[in-house]
Amino acid sequence: MNNFNEDAFRAKVNQAVEKVKTILDNSKLPQYAATDVKHEYDDKYILAEFMTTTAVAATLNVLSNLGCSTKTLDKLREWNKTRSVTLRLKAEEKCKFLRKVEREVESDTKHVSTSTVFGKSTSYTVTKVTEYFWQFDMTYALVAYQGTDSDHGEVLQTRSGSVELKTSSDSTPKPVSVVRPNIDINISWFLNHLDEKGNAKFNIDRTAAKCRTPRRNPDVDGVFTFFHSFHNWNANVQSYFTNTLFPVQTDHGLDLNNMSKENGLFVPVLPLFDEAALKEKTGLIKKKKNDKGEEKEERMANYFGFLIFPPLISFGFSPDYSRPSLVHQVLLGRAGPFPE
Repeated sequence: MNNFNEDAFRAKVNQAVEKVKTILDNSKLPQYAATDVKHEYDDKYILAEFMTTTAVAATLNVLSNLGCSTKTLDKLREWNKTRSVTLRLKAEEKCKFLRKVEREVESDTKHVSTSTVFGKSTSYTVTKVTEYFWQFDMTYALVAYQGTDSDHGEVLQTRSGSVELKTSSDSTPKPVSVVRPNIDINISWFLNHLDEKGNAKFNIDRTAAKCRTPRRNPDVDGVFTFFHSFHNWNANVQSYFTNTLFPVQTDHGLDLNNMSKENGLFVPVLPLFDEAALKEKTGLIKKKKNDKGEEKEERMANYFGFLIFPPLISFGFSPDYSRPSLVHQVLLGRAGPFPE
């Protein structure tokens, strides 16, 4: 992607490496793949393939937790054989009048008057207050559908809720009815990289005429295109909840700033190599002949971990891996305003 910042990327990786060292045992030594570990050029292809497979698997895990069961996934993969498949977040909101309430409110200021005949008297200013109450209803759904047939899709997740609003005028605080623009993403690339058993798979065709390097080839270009789109889709979904829907209810008592914080998420997949121990049984020792025809054992790189793509952070998991992030929980109906 054009906005890639190598310095910022390295800073994040360095920070992650320090975190990894506190988790792994001392026999593991994660290092940068490009400069710190001896490897062959083909290892770079394998690194790109494995990191992409990991990203696809992580995406599958996220969708599974959002309601995409094995049965549903099989259906989406079958759809994808003939037409594209789209993942859509659709939302609708309504606001209706409930009641009008009039009440009197005494001011905090009292007026005391003194008379020689009647003694002291106290009076208060009373203000008549008119309040209007409204019911705000919202419904959203995460749906996957084939081609243009959005009316017959598979619902992965849906939720409805309502909240009572109060105003001082008889003008509706929100539109009577509004259907929000659909937030769509084509997930055909993702489905194309699942095997017959629904497991993640990704390979680079090294024989393709346009395959120049492990990074410059049509297969990896497709990776960046999809995950860039997925990142934007996640950002738009989050924006709808945080900037449009949740501000409607102001007294929910939740810290919604946590939804945009990434520092609390530990992503245990990094673009690193781990130098393997010299043991034949590991399969990571390669015998090569030198110029004199002598066989020499060469230590190869062990693929410790690989890059995870930015969009997965938005729907990622918390450091203890036991609960989804807040954005994820919102779609599941486990967090955020608007009670059922």
